[in-house]
Amino acid sequence: MREFLELLAVFAAIYLFDCIHWARRETVAFRTWWKRRAHVVAGEDMPGNQTHGIVFAQPLLPFGRVFLTQTFPLSLTKDGAVSFVSVATNPGPRPAQVGRRLRFDESFAVDRETRRVRAGGKLFVEAGSERLARRLVALIAELRALPASKRDARIDAEIKRALDVRAIEARVAAFGPATADLRGACTWELVLVFVLTPVAGIVYGLVHVWLPLLASLVLAQAFIVWAFVRAHKALFADEHSGRRGQAILMSLSPPVAMRALDALSRDLLVEFHPLAVARVMLGEEEFRTFAARVLRDAHHPLPLGREGTDADVAAAAESWRRRSVAALERFVRKQGVPDELWSAPPTREGDDCVSWCPRCLQQFTVPPGACARCWDLELSAF
Repeated sequence: MREFLELLAVFAAIYLFDCIHWARRETVAFRTWWKRRAHVVAGEDMPGNQTHGIVFAQPLLPFGRVFLTQTFPLSLTKDGAVSFVSVATNPGPRPAQVGRRLRFDESFAVDRETRRVRAGGKLFVEAGSERLARRLVALIAELRALPASKRDARIDAEIKRALDVRAIEARVAAFGPATADLRGACTWELVLVFVLTPVAGIVYGLVHVWLPLLASLVLAQAFIVWAFVRAHKALFADEHSGRRGQAILMSLSPPVAMRALDALSRDLLVEFHPLAVARVMLGEEEFRTFAARVLRDAHHPLPLGREGTDADVAAAAESWRRRSVAALERFVRKQGVPDELWSAPPTREGDDCVSWCPRCLQQFTVPPGACARCWDLELSAF
């Protein structure tokens, strides 16, 4: 019995490990804990290193969901694509980026290796998910095939698509019905492994109940794989290879199978802008707070000096920032958010506060200088 309990402890450790999502630092996660409104987990809220952070999902099924999003990782112009953007999660630093420039009139092969997009056999950009990487490859190919005169319109259409609230609402609405059977199966297997099995082993002895328990586990495992494949087809119809690989992994590992819902929710909204996802997932007050953070960073990005960015990359990033800022402003105004929310100075915390950071809103008792938290961004005076 002792050996069996040790095995269960190992299962529990693997299960809890699968509740941890290792994400790129620029990821913005929307997490629900007890089926309530989602909350933002991003930037400095994620423990980790300089390039990656950790997002913890609710370990108790069927409660809680986690959706991962990411600001578009490329700066696009009618002439080319640059794997560097000046925006970053606010508050928080800007993670390291490749900073490579591709001209659309040049000859190069673009392909994908899991989450990495390569151009000419070299790394171009690392996306937060395979789904987003696949989207980037398709978009670059489409822009290269278009005449230069039509690329600006296509880029604007891509920004508009990333801010499509109705499309996000439709995806979220489809997620529940598509995963209903899977949710029940995952919950049943969790109870079977961590509740019914140890109780039955203690009460009746494992020697008498191991066969029906094993049969129940195999049946539950098979049903989860079947339900996952069906839900994946409904939500991601075109992702055949990813579906096959995940199904094989789940069939071999009960702890992984129990977290099958996370495998579906994680990338459900990855191709949409975090601000548009926030409009759907957050309450009104939290959305306004998040929108103010996003717009303040967009208007006052971290200085470029630390990356050693060359002139062409910096110019493309600035062009993309201006285009994005215009689209984001139109979006939040349409949602009824006043300009003052992201442009006005903060409420003064005391008479000795004489300056403030226009990005993170920290206040200082020294004359205008620089905000160390925001990479020496110039302060504003009250």
